[in-house]
Amino acid sequence: MAIQISGTTVIDNSRNLTNIESVAGNGIATQAEAEAGTVNNQIMTPLRTSQALATRNPTVETLTTSGTYVKDLTLDQERSVLIELWGAGGSGGRRADSDGMAVGGGGGAYVRLLTQLKFLGTSEIYTIGSGGVARTTNGTGATGGATTFYGATANGGAGGSQAVWNNSNTSVSGASGGSAIRGISVSFDITFSGGSSTSLILINNPVNDPGTELIQGAAGGHARRAGTDTAGLGGVSTFGGNGGAGSTTGNASAGVVPGGGGGASCSLNSGAGANGQVRITIL
Repeated sequence: MAIQISGTTVIDNSRNLTNIESVAGNGIATQAEAEAGTVNNQIMTPLRTSQALATRNPTVETLTTSGTYVKDLTLDQERSVLIELWGAGGSGGRRADSDGMAVGGGGGAYVRLLTQLKFLGTSEIYTIGSGGVARTTNGTGATGGATTFYGATANGGAGGSQAVWNNSNTSVSGASGGSAIRGISVSFDITFSGGSSTSLILINNPVNDPGTELIQGAAGGHARRAGTDTAGLGGVSTFGGNGGAGSTTGNASAGVVPGGGGGASCSLNSGAGANGQVRITIL
């Protein structure tokens, strides 16, 4: 099949180039023309095709500290952009008593938005949530900070609670994961609340570790010295941050970035919650 440009055959039925001299320039697209993709009267060679495709490779930028995102105006503004947010994890509770009980911090929420570069501002102010600070004295853990970008909010997980077991106080409620807010209408979005830590009920009951999460931050593990000493592993997240393990003999483990909740402690310090994160993928 022959190919024509502006009515002139430039590739004949035998796939030979012909009449190239009659086409604008020498008939072969320049690198700039290939990368811009706007002219329709030049031929793309394998080299020019490779150069054009190279400008379309996905780029990934991970933002870990609050600031201002500046859009690359040299890129085709019709390109799709995937925006992902993780809230920060809450820190674990601490109760260093012989009958102490404490639960891990909740995981940070997750928000995913799909839009186009042309809809982003030239610059976008964003906030990265800070993980809840570890407890060094008895008390409830600190809530993780919220991560915000382009109108969306991924809230941080709650801090883990704690108590001393006695006849009237036999349980500690688990810490809730952060909530997710889309905030702006886009072509596609997904939201997940952060993982919640497991409640402690009665002094000798078995305690399950926090569950497995898909992409949001996972919760931290518990610690219990009331009755049988137990310390739980943190929850696991496939694509987000894992929760920290609890401890009855030392420092609990911190959550893993992004958004993992810190482990609880009935001995030394509880685990800190992990910071949040924003990831921008230009498709």
